[in-house]
Amino acid sequence: TGAVSLAGTVTLNSASSIGGTGALTLGGSVVGGANALTLVGSGTDQFNGTVTVGTLNVNKVAGGDVTLANNVTVSTALTTLANTFNIAFDGGSNSIAGATAFTNTGTVALVSGTNTSTFTGGVDTTGGPSTTSIGGTLNTTGTALRLGRTVLTADSLLNSSGGSITQAGAMTQAAGAGTATF
Repeated sequence: TGAVSLAGTVTLNSASSIGGTGALTLGGSVVGGANALTLVGSGTDQFNGTVTVGTLNVNKVAGGDVTLANNVTVSTALTTLANTFNIAFDGGSNSIAGATAFTNTGTVALVSGTNTSTFTGGVDTTGGPSTTSIGGTLNTTGTALRLGRTVLTADSLLNSSGGSITQAGAMTQAAGAGTATF
């Protein structure tokens, strides 16, 4: 399919799949309540509005990168397929429920700038992503925070609220990036 661009709010009335081979740009919010949103295909997906869903399944194929440029709220779970695509959480405040294990083999940017991402059920990037980027505050709520190879892109705070923090790969700084506080 060709490129698709939507400016208004997208409301999910049931579990829904979107994506294809062309670029998808959603300018407005995605409102799904408890419904699942599944991202498919090889096209790039750009979400410029907020995304609020029950479950977010990122089932992209190679090259199907996903950028979530605004706040993301997932009330049940986030899953990924073990394919080569990149995921970026660029919103100011992201909240993901459920134990989240990223299995995609591209990159994952969990938080950027001075933003905050909270994975209430824990987060694990040791079993997939080639690189995990962190710049800002990364929280879990008394649950495990497990990171594979990690690049700091700005001053970063990693807070597990009493849960374990495991760094399974090298942690490096991007040029001019700040420091990590645990």
